[in-house]
Amino acid sequence: MSRVEERLGEMGVTLPNLPAPIARYVPANSTQDFDGQALVMNGASDFLVDVFGEAGKHIRTAVGIASLPIGFAASVYIIAEVE
Repeated sequence: MSRVEERLGEMGVTLPNLPAPIARYVPANSTQDFDGQALVMNGASDFLVDVFGEAGKHIRTAVGIASLPIGFAASVYIIAEVE
């Protein structure tokens, strides 16, 4: 969490004034027979609801891919409007 807050600070944004997320995309490292990509993203979804309450609910997209860089299991991309 401190890394997220650090990056937001570099943009002049703090967690309390960060707008609620609009959408999230999660590519998950998967084998051909794995179909639980949506379950992989649940942790990030739960976190956003914990931070933003009902406003943290958002559009979700999860996909399975054969490989991610540096052996990552998943990657999370969050789209939020920042003024």
